[in-house]
Amino acid sequence: GHAGVSGCDIDLTQHGIPICFQDCEMWCWATVIAEFQTYYSHLLGSTKNWCHDSECAVVSDVVGADCCTPKGPHGHACGGASQKEFTCGGGLRLDHMRDEMARRIPSQNFVFKSDAPSEIELQQALLRGDPVVRELPGHVDAIVGCRSGKGGIEYKTLDSLGGGEGSADIATWWAPYDVQVYNGGSTKVWTGSIYSTSANFLNVTVLV
Repeated sequence: GHAGVSGCDIDLTQHGIPICFQDCEMWCWATVIAEFQTYYSHLLGSTKNWCHDSECAVVSDVVGADCCTPKGPHGHACGGASQKEFTCGGGLRLDHMRDEMARRIPSQNFVFKSDAPSEIELQQALLRGDPVVRELPGHVDAIVGCRSGKGGIEYKTLDSLGGGEGSADIATWWAPYDVQVYNGGSTKVWTGSIYSTSANFLNVTVLV
């Protein structure tokens, strides 16, 4: 077993993090940034939709071009995937994603880690109210909650491609730490993380 906080029980989708599906093949990074920005600015309630406008606004901002006009069918709104970073259909490296999150959400102190957090670090972040970006091979999603399950603590995944209960229409599911990190194998599939250490910044007085 793992040492951890007993009674890790929080679901940040009940506290303002929106449930968004990525509206283009490579927009997982933009979807996560948009979800975190919405959550930390408390602008929207919890909804399930394509969040096209907020996603393409993030992409357009990073790319420096209008990526919002070519609206194709949902899931393919950017006119096709690109293997090039800083294009409308492209992905974004995790360290660049952290830089963009820091720029868009300056109230938080985002850290970048080339690994999964320990289980205790993960629980502490969630209990502070800070969701955690999870990098997987070719994809990013977010861990947004914890609860007691049959075999111990389970963690809630929010994934913009869906996949919960095997359905493309369900964006969340719960799984133990080992499954989130190793997915049943012997090597880690959780290869990088971004999360806020905002608790250190709650008592800062800003003098204007």
